[in-house]
Amino acid sequence: MADGITVRYWPHQARLIVIDYYRSLLDAVDTEYRIGYVASLSVVGSLLSDACEALLEQLPTASLPLRWRVVGEPCTPGLRFSRHM
Repeated sequence: MADGITVRYWPHQARLIVIDYYRSLLDAVDTEYRIGYVASLSVVGSLLSDACEALLEQLPTASLPLRWRVVGEPCTPGLRFSRHM
């Protein structure tokens, strides 16, 4: 899956977080695409929380014109981003 993303997108368009409990994927994603790597369950929550905060900062604000805002439901059922988490 990571290969497909890195072939299709430039590093400024796609970043990946690698969660690797078996410690076998460290070199699976080039460093220019990798924004996080964890091999421990105790660190996963912290990394994902930081990633969520970074994503929330990228959401369009209400001050943007409607035509510039993405309208619709998230593509992943059950996943919701909210500014008031």
